[in-house]
This record gives sequence, structure tokens and C-alpha cells, in this order.
Amino acid sequence: MRSPACGSRRARAIVFPQYDPGAEPTLERLTASECFVRLSASSTNATVLGEAAFESLWALSHKPVFAIAYPDLASARALVDRVWRESADAG
Repeated sequence: MRSPACGSRRARAIVFPQYDPGAEPTLERLTASECFVRLSASSTNATVLGEAAFESLWALSHKPVFAIAYPDLASARALVDRVWRESADAG
């Protein structure tokens, strides 16, 4: 049985984080295709789930999608806050 919290939540945005201690904090908007490739590459059971997995990954890929690079937790938090604001503006 699925938990009520899991069944009632919707993704507002997808974030691909990358910690790099020497990096400048950066935020990059990704296309749906770039997102789908990244999600597919990190999916461990998509081949088992088949078409349902493909459809779920494709649907997620059409949310606002961002890649962030950050050198510390404060930078990561600021970038995620920015993603939150920008994804609200995207609808």
C-alpha cells in the first residue's frame, strides 16, 4: 500500500546537483531531452518497469529542470531557493 504522502505529491522541479569545492555557484536550465537522458542514466529499474517507467521519466522531464553546481551548503541552499522561485514562475 502506498503512503498517502507519496501518492499526493507532485514534482515542482527537477534539480541535478553537483558538489564541487572549487566551483562558482551556478544554475543552468536544462531541456526536457537533457533531463530525460540524465534520469534514464540514473534509473536502475526502468528496464524492469518498461513502458510505465519511460512514461514517468518523460513526464518528469517536462517539469522545470535545473543543474546546479555549488562549493558549499550555503550556496546550494541559495541555488535551490532560486530554483523554487523560478519553477513557481514557470507555472
